[in-house]
Amino acid sequence: MVNENTGITFNKKEKYVLIKMGGMISLEEVFNSIDQVVNHPEFVLGMARIWDFTFADIDHWSEDDTWMASNYSDGFPHGIKDVKVAFVSENKRNFNLLLGYKKHIAKVQTTVEVFDSMDNAMQWIAS
Repeated sequence: MVNENTGITFNKKEKYVLIKMGGMISLEEVFNSIDQVVNHPEFVLGMARIWDFTFADIDHWSEDDTWMASNYSDGFPHGIKDVKVAFVSENKRNFNLLLGYKKHIAKVQTTVEVFDSMDNAMQWIAS
């Protein structure tokens, strides 16, 4: 059965990738999703990313996990790590964990914002 709350969608016209995560998510699954995106034939350097964690369970993530994720992101070259990245979650705990990631990613050249609605994230990506 396909989970409609997960998947990767490329929008070449608007130059962004939407990554939807659902269910209990491990860091390894996030890392695998990043790898799938940047190695996909539709991916082009400079594409912004929107991570939709609306239906994800990341309650088990710790501050150390967000630190490890930011270190993983730092390993990518320019055109991948120096783009806009939006995280979306209406869940308050997820939202706060994603804010922690934003704090750690500051050392990388990625511009990260965390949103509680997809509409706000889309507007920011388009700006």
